[in-house]
Amino acid sequence: MTAVSFFNRFRRRTGLWLTAGLLLFGCQRILAAPALRVFCDSAAWIGDSLSLKLQYEGSDPRNVLFPVLDPQAYPGLEFFSATPERDTAYDKTTGLFRLRASYPFAIYTAGTYAIPPVSFRVFENGQILIYDTDTLWINIYEPDVDTEQAIRDIKEIRQVSVRERLGAYIRQNYLWITALALVLAAAGFGWYYWRRKRHNLPILSTPKPPIPPLEQALADLRKLKAKQLWQQNRIKEYYTELTDILRAFLAAEYHIAAIEMTSDECLDALRLNHPDRKEDVRNLGVVFRTADLVKFAKGEPQPSEHEDCFRLIWRFVAAHKEPRPADRHEAMPETPQTRTDHELE
Repeated sequence: MTAVSFFNRFRRRTGLWLTAGLLLFGCQRILAAPALRVFCDSAAWIGDSLSLKLQYEGSDPRNVLFPVLDPQAYPGLEFFSATPERDTAYDKTTGLFRLRASYPFAIYTAGTYAIPPVSFRVFENGQILIYDTDTLWINIYEPDVDTEQAIRDIKEIRQVSVRERLGAYIRQNYLWITALALVLAAAGFGWYYWRRKRHNLPILSTPKPPIPPLEQALADLRKLKAKQLWQQNRIKEYYTELTDILRAFLAAEYHIAAIEMTSDECLDALRLNHPDRKEDVRNLGVVFRTADLVKFAKGEPQPSEHEDCFRLIWRFVAAHKEPRPADRHEAMPETPQTRTDHELE
């Protein structure tokens, strides 16, 4: 290899390395260059709260110095504070910091306003560089006001009711309230389960079977006899309960609306649906007529009539009872009074 060829090769390699270095240095300068931005609403109403925002994106948040605005340089703009409100955020994806400075202000006259360029001061390589942004324009509109209408006062302060405050509290804390309700329900069920198990009772009690109309009527007649109402001169109350027992039995056993019917309507329905019960209709008619005289005409039957009415209803109800094998040998009582007392026992 000659000296000339060696020198040419060295020159070419040196040129390539220098070119690569310059390109890398330029890319670093481009990547390191900060991103500056200024923005604000372009339109608003008179008196709206606006904000002039300055934004910087770079690798070091200490490199930027946001300016202190001079209110006289912005005619028509009423700044609330000349010093900015700063906000810093870090983007993990790009590895850059985003700094934002806000200058709140308002405008109270309609028109078009210009926000002159704002200067950023950025430290780069030991130097302070100044960047200017573009001019911004804002249009301020004035609402249409009907000046012919009378001026009215603002509405008075409305008192919030307890119900509204409670509703708002429930809406804000419905999760906690629901959780508390579930906990209380679980605690109540646990206490109920523990008590049932402690007394060897089933967890869910089965409903009692319905009482047949015959047994219910006989039980109610026994209770009525034990009260001894007519013996205490409570005649009207006695006949009211007696006819109520009869009406309930007719409604359940014969499926007629005896509770809503009058006495004559009950007898007519029984006579129409059961023509073979003529004697029963006649006996029940005696009871209904006696009860109506007492309840509506202030009648005063004799004590024997009280017993007869009770006995007639007892016979009518007990006649629907099927005879048991053990009762077939029993003889018929000689008197109605003896029959009634025997069955009540």
